[in-house]
Amino acid sequence: MGKAFAVSKGVRASRGDWLAFTDADTRHHPSHLRAALAYCLEHDASVLTVLPGQICRGFWENTFQPFIFWLFWDYFPPVSLNRPESRRSGASGTFFLV
Repeated sequence: MGKAFAVSKGVRASRGDWLAFTDADTRHHPSHLRAALAYCLEHDASVLTVLPGQICRGFWENTFQPFIFWLFWDYFPPVSLNRPESRRSGASGTFFLV
């Protein structure tokens, strides 16, 4: 169960050309989805992921969350993810449009 189950079930029930996935604890600006889709259409992108700003509350979140993001960006440099010849790919479950 959990997010993977919900995503799988949602994909099977979908009928649209585009699918947007987001985390339950993520807040988006009302125009976020429209802007993301417009970006994909304008740049002929088939996938878009967005890492939002994060509000950390408490000692452990303030300690580990920035480190986790640093590890992600160190292994998946954003500039290399947009190159077709790159062997690395990555996306964030925080917001994923496909």
